[in-house]
Amino acid sequence: MARAYIEVVVTGAARRVGTLRLEPGATLRAALEAAGGLAYRTDARPEGPLLLRRRGASSRQVQVQRWNLFEDEPRAWQSTQLEHRDVIVIAWSLVETR
Repeated sequence: MARAYIEVVVTGAARRVGTLRLEPGATLRAALEAAGGLAYRTDARPEGPLLLRRRGASSRQVQVQRWNLFEDEPRAWQSTQLEHRDVIVIAWSLVETR
């Protein structure tokens, strides 16, 4: 029986971090939208690296894909389909405040 949803974790520079329930076949773009988009704070802003961590065939294996949000072509990462238990990490960059 197919799952009615997949659960993915979004962490880092997103407005809403945590576990999201998405439709099967959801993409990285859909997850970022469900997380409210990128977060900007007075002391930090999103940096380029976007990581997708996925469990491999065994419990010890982890596959990691990496893109740069601001340098890579958006279609290079936005259409990537997610799987149940994927983890999406959006890097923060600290901003100097005075």
